[in-house]
Amino acid sequence: MAATWWCAVYTDAQKEDQAREGLVGLAYNVFLPVERYFSRRLKEVRERPLFSRYLFVGLEEGQAFGPIKATEGVRQLLTYADGAGGRKPLVVKTKVIEELQRAESNGVFDNVPDRLKAGDEVAVDGPMSYLIGKIKGSSKRDRMKVLYSVMGRQIEADVPLSSIKRI
Repeated sequence: MAATWWCAVYTDAQKEDQAREGLVGLAYNVFLPVERYFSRRLKEVRERPLFSRYLFVGLEEGQAFGPIKATEGVRQLLTYADGAGGRKPLVVKTKVIEELQRAESNGVFDNVPDRLKAGDEVAVDGPMSYLIGKIKGSSKRDRMKVLYSVMGRQIEADVPLSSIKRI
């Protein structure tokens, strides 16, 4: 069932999953955007919240939002002063949630180095963002070697993995 409107929820530290499970148990539509990353310590791909301590709850017309605040792991529902001495939930546009969901499902937030391999074309955030480079290989922990062709010469750069985007 599609949500009529969305609100943002602030969770206790590192309790996003607990809050999500509790809210789903109360029949709320919950979206917790995540990014995938490679844990070098565990040697596996893991997930973590994209926005630390935040998740989104979709509500249907007339659905109560009071129980959200009492859910285990929830610190507070983001609200604003309504001008009449009360507070109302801060509404997040459905279009924003849909864009986040689309980006997450397309892997836009993923930071998984094994997805990049030699020869992949990439763009790099920073001063050379206008150039298209090719992955040469990994260099050090969380870094990759990127080759750029500039004025007929090959230039190699050692780039942080977090600033590389596949094209």
